[in-house]
Amino acid sequence: MNQVQNKKPCREACNAVCRRELTVNLPVTVKPVVNLGKVRTRCAGCPAAICAENKPATGSETCKFTVIQQIEVEIPLTVSVKADAAEPLAECSDTLCLNISSCDDAVSESESNIR
Repeated sequence: MNQVQNKKPCREACNAVCRRELTVNLPVTVKPVVNLGKVRTRCAGCPAAICAENKPATGSETCKFTVIQQIEVEIPLTVSVKADAAEPLAECSDTLCLNISSCDDAVSESESNIR
């Protein structure tokens, strides 16, 4: 046989694989969101009255006192967040491309995957 016939055919292009690590940064802004529902109140116990002025019962025009009442307050809340993302940023590693396959390696690797 002629030696020319045993050579691999000439290829116009070859495949190569370049692996590189990079860090992806995604700036995110989170803002709390709170929605209030209908507020409900109810009395808790009996009211109390405290005199504001201790005047003798001499026929004054006014009588001042303070009413104290405990109440229960029910406030339904829906708490969530709103998140907005900016454009992601990529930071390449300081190293050059690693694991670059030669054309022959890439061809034989892809051919072995086909089989």
